[in-house]
Amino acid sequence: MRGIGGGFSLLSPASTLRCMDVLVALDGPLPEHYCLFERAVCATRQCGFKGLCDETAAKMRATLEGTTIADLARSFGCANAEAGSAKD
Repeated sequence: MRGIGGGFSLLSPASTLRCMDVLVALDGPLPEHYCLFERAVCATRQCGFKGLCDETAAKMRATLEGTTIADLARSFGCANAEAGSAKD
């Protein structure tokens, strides 16, 4: 729920909501494959950046799945991170 003066109230404890859950709820599933370029620039079927893009995407996904909203709120210094409110 959006708060009157900004911020949000959560229906579940912030410590149980993963950042990935929130992103998927707001934007839908993350793309399976990432590319650095708007259009394909590869001369062959195997892009030289594919390994880097795949590794980066896997690390981002793992970080989003392993970070809760409470973790994120604490990193911003919110005193009530566990209370389910992102507004201090």
